[in-house]
Amino acid sequence: ILYAWARDAPDLMLPDGVGFRVGGNSPIQYLVLQVHYAHVDHFKHGKTDNSGVSLRYTQKPLNKLAGVFLLGTGGAIPPRQTEKMETACKIKEKKTLYPFAYRTHTHALGKVVSGYRIRNGQWTELGKRDPLTPQMFYPVHNNITIEKGDTLAARCTM
Repeated sequence: ILYAWARDAPDLMLPDGVGFRVGGNSPIQYLVLQVHYAHVDHFKHGKTDNSGVSLRYTQKPLNKLAGVFLLGTGGAIPPRQTEKMETACKIKEKKTLYPFAYRTHTHALGKVVSGYRIRNGQWTELGKRDPLTPQMFYPVHNNITIEKGDTLAARCTM
C-alpha cells in the first residue's frame, strides 16, 4: 500500500524532493487503484462519482525516497467490550527513516489508534488519532528518526 484515503480526507502532498520509486529496478512494478464504497445508494438511477488519484512523476532521481511502513493487528472482539490490540516490529535494516506522516485505519469499532518508536526502552509517540475521522496521512510532529534496533509499535483500542 503506497497510499490510502477514506472518510473525505484532503489530498496528500509529499514534501519537496520526496517520492516513491516505481518501475525500472524498483520492487514496485505496477500501481493498482482499488475503490471501496461504504454505500452504493448514491449510484442509483445512473449517477456516477469522480474517484481517482492524480500522480506526478519524474525520471529525475529525487533526494529522498518515500515508503509506507504498515503495522496491522487481528483478533476477536467480544460483544460490547473494549479490546486493545497491539503489534510491534523491530527495525533490522541499517537505514535511517524520517517519519513525516502517519495514518490510522480501523472499521466501525475503532476508538483510537496510536503509534510509537521505542528506543532503549523509551517510548516516543509518532501519532494518535480517532480512526473514524477523515483517514489521511497526518503530520508527525516529533522531529525524530527511526534506526536499526528501534521498535515500531501500534495499539488499536476497539
